[in-house]
Formats: sequence, structure tokens, C-alpha cells
Amino acid sequence: MWMRRRTLWVIVSAVGLAVVLPFAFFAVYVATTGGTGSAREATRLRAIIEPIPDPESGSGCDPKYVFERFENGEWVLGIGRDSHALLSKYRGGGTVVVKDSHGQIRGFFGHICGSGGLKTYMYRVRSLDEFYQGLTERVLTERQWP
Repeated sequence: MWMRRRTLWVIVSAVGLAVVLPFAFFAVYVATTGGTGSAREATRLRAIIEPIPDPESGSGCDPKYVFERFENGEWVLGIGRDSHALLSKYRGGGTVVVKDSHGQIRGFFGHICGSGGLKTYMYRVRSLDEFYQGLTERVLTERQWP
């Protein structure tokens, strides 16, 4: 009798966990996503980006590293943190740091969608001016460095 109750308790507990855990995970995900930028993450990303002399040299420095060379010879490279990632509110989601062919290093805060979010701002633009205009038109705010 005792063994049956214990077995029944184990089965009920396992089924209960199987039902509750996905909802609990979803609740944690929803509660911790939506990052809109972090000064600390921007400073950390700047330290990664700053020594990179050209786009190809930065390959492999960060999983989210992207670059684009424009037809006019200008280029931009950078790292962006997804606003929708698990714990993005606490890990710098919504932070973008870029370096361009003029030597500027700029940071932006706002909403970055997906793991390739920064790269989407590089598509269909032909120059740095268009790139920066696209960033600021899409609700990103430039971070002023101290």
C-alpha cells in the first residue's frame, strides 16, 4: 500500500512538473526580456570594438559581431545585444556599439530584435550616413561617452 502511494505521488508530481515548468519558463522569459540598453554593456563592447582596425579583423571577437562594407568604400562594424533574449533586461539587451571607417565609435540604446538585429540595420543602405540615419529613425538613442 505504501509503495503504491509513493509511486502514485511520483507520477502525479512528474505530470504536474511537466505541465507547470513550460508556463514557469515562459513567465520568466517574459519578465526578463525587453532590454533597452546598458551603459555597462556599452563600455564592455567598446573595449572589444575599439582595437579592431578593419571589419575582417574582428571576425570571431563576439558571436554577435557583424560588419558591412558599402560600395562607396565606407564600412561599419559592431556588436548588438538582442532585446528579446532571456534575461536581456539584466545582460545589456538593446545595446549597440559600432565603429566606422572614419574611426568613430558610437553607442546606441533601444530595441534590437533578434540575434542578428544589428545586421538588419545594415541591409539596404549604401553609406554610413544612411546607416546612422536608419539607426536613429528606428527608436535608438545615441549614448554619449564620458
